[in-house]
Amino acid sequence: MSANPNLIRSLVEARRDSLKPFPQIVLDILAVLDDEGANAHLLVNHLHRDPVLSGRLLGLVNTLVGKPPGQRVITDVMTSVSMLGFSRIRSLVSTLSLRDAFSPAMPMANQFWEHYCGPRF
Repeated sequence: MSANPNLIRSLVEARRDSLKPFPQIVLDILAVLDDEGANAHLLVNHLHRDPVLSGRLLGLVNTLVGKPPGQRVITDVMTSVSMLGFSRIRSLVSTLSLRDAFSPAMPMANQFWEHYCGPRF
């Protein structure tokens, strides 16, 4: 299932005045990801500043390797970054932030998630 771009656009436009801006940490992480001179250590340092985001990242990477909650095999952010790469991290950080901007009761939140992260997430 992919999200309808026109439906997404109209939803965002209808709620643009009530949408929260990205948190500063998200903007900092995206800036690191845009910096050609950045490295994984710098990105990990920024990710560690947000324990919720780090936890979500670890949960997602463990889902990718097929481990259910409670049987975590990957426990550090550096390994997660190495496995996923900067491009996927950018998508995840952006998508998680977009998801948080919308109410969980809104059906479009799940469509954003599925569209940007794929069915495995």
